[in-house]
Amino acid sequence: MLIHFLMGIFLGLLFVKYEDINLSTRFLFLMGISALIPDLEHVVFFFTYGRKTDYTRNLLKQMKKDGVIKGFYWYCAKNHKSQNSLYLHDGLLPVLFLGIGFFLLDGSKIYQAAFVFSLAFHYIYDIFEDYLMIGSLNNNWKRGSRAIKYLVTRAIHRRQ
Repeated sequence: MLIHFLMGIFLGLLFVKYEDINLSTRFLFLMGISALIPDLEHVVFFFTYGRKTDYTRNLLKQMKKDGVIKGFYWYCAKNHKSQNSLYLHDGLLPVLFLGIGFFLLDGSKIYQAAFVFSLAFHYIYDIFEDYLMIGSLNNNWKRGSRAIKYLVTRAIHRRQ
């Protein structure tokens, strides 16, 4: 998570250098925080659609054994690349965020573009990290957008 926070700050520094933005600690801090937002899906996964998976069960066992914080940290650090049921960690989303970011940049919405680019670069980093750590893409990245399919399916079922 620290690497994502630092990447957000680095991206913020690039925006300060190449766009007409005043350097502020607040802006850089918010860029760091925005780069962490995609990791919230892991927490949502544990408490909602992934709560009955083996990954979550094993995580809870580790947390009982080692304590909540230590167990959570070590289990996720060792096993997070095997978690491939996340809806938003897929190959289409970073492309979508990059497109939205360039669209916002073209419309002179610099701060909004910086936020969206921060999200995109989180996912792009995760993709490269997969190649480095496991030698191939995690199955999440090989899918179409599961989130879009999920939302469309829910919308269709609500109308029926």
